[in-house]
Amino acid sequence: MTSVLILGGTGFVARNLLSQLLATPSSPAAALSPALLHVKVVDKKHPKMQHLSQDHSALYDDERVTFAQCDLSRKSMLDKAFSHPSGDASAKWDLIVNLAAETANGCSHSTYEARCLNLSKNCVEYASTHLSAPPTLYVEMSTAAVYASQNRTPAKEDAQLSPWTVQAQYKLKAEEAVTEVAHHNTLPLVIFRPAIIYGNGDKSGLMPRAVAAATYVNTGESMNFLWDGALRMNTVHVVDVCRAVVHAYQNPSQFSSKIFNLSDCGDSDQQRVNGYLGELFGINVGFVGRMLSNVARINMDGAVEVANEKHLQPWGKLCAERNIDTVLSPFIHRELLERNHVNVDGSAISTSTGFVYQHPELTPQLLKGMIMDAVETKLFPDVLVSDTIPESEGKAGEEEEGEETKIDNTNNFLR
Repeated sequence: MTSVLILGGTGFVARNLLSQLLATPSSPAAALSPALLHVKVVDKKHPKMQHLSQDHSALYDDERVTFAQCDLSRKSMLDKAFSHPSGDASAKWDLIVNLAAETANGCSHSTYEARCLNLSKNCVEYASTHLSAPPTLYVEMSTAAVYASQNRTPAKEDAQLSPWTVQAQYKLKAEEAVTEVAHHNTLPLVIFRPAIIYGNGDKSGLMPRAVAAATYVNTGESMNFLWDGALRMNTVHVVDVCRAVVHAYQNPSQFSSKIFNLSDCGDSDQQRVNGYLGELFGINVGFVGRMLSNVARINMDGAVEVANEKHLQPWGKLCAERNIDTVLSPFIHRELLERNHVNVDGSAISTSTGFVYQHPELTPQLLKGMIMDAVETKLFPDVLVSDTIPESEGKAGEEEEGEETKIDNTNNFLR
């Protein structure tokens, strides 16, 4: 019997990982022998409070799954979180995956300290010192936002570290703390740094842009974002994030005491992402350009507030007209609207361990699949207009000022 413990077990990545683990024997996860598997998921939020799709909701009712509601930032809850469902104190966790963290942007430093740094440190210390035997592998999920923002060379695992969100600052501190504890206690640890994760269940990766795009369907206006099309927005599909976790467990000697980026080879940028959204929703898209974006930077808080207000009211109206009660929002935090590149080289995991990305690049089909999953879950109004999706086009290179696509400076993202 293989025992897996997923911390933060009802979130976006966790529900997709659970799907991988419970997959049929013909799936990539087959080496985990789904018929001989038990998964315990731990989260402060109950699955019924997570607005899951029908397929994801059914996973938590599987007889091989046990749920425990715990706030992992509280040390007093760790005994409950790490206890084995068998009741045997000597039973071993084969794989422990920590996906628990505060992922929302705009929280206070104290919130990130408690729910990113302290939480990760508490969990790895418990796994290192309180269990009867160490797991075969302990996985810590971090973020590629720990790298310095630059668009010259995709960041490899040894690139300069300069987190550009407050959350990433504390995820980097968590990496350092977890690594120190694991090294001191010889705990087999791997850290993953994913680029922008998208896919079924996404709420904060590419979904806010899709939500914003939906508000333009009936207005006739152009959706114009800050900066230009060359702003790097490298991505990785959630299925590949989960497959990487399974692959690491299957090959622990190649992953222990290492850090790996997770990023597809598509090198997506703002031009590609917004262009696909334009195709899917039948709207014009463009960019404000560097000159006006730099002007907005003088009062960035005000510009971001105006931009978000422009989308929030139409989104609320659109959902109300279609009786949609949703947790999805077009709100994009200031940190994500600054000129910060997500420019990540995710090839090392492939060249050194043989991992193959199932989705090597973002495509209109994958983006549409993510949106349609939200439509079927009744979190997104069905306003897609594109039934036939063309093949993925090559991405645009650096643009000169004044050459942005279909710019309408009277009805742009800043208005």
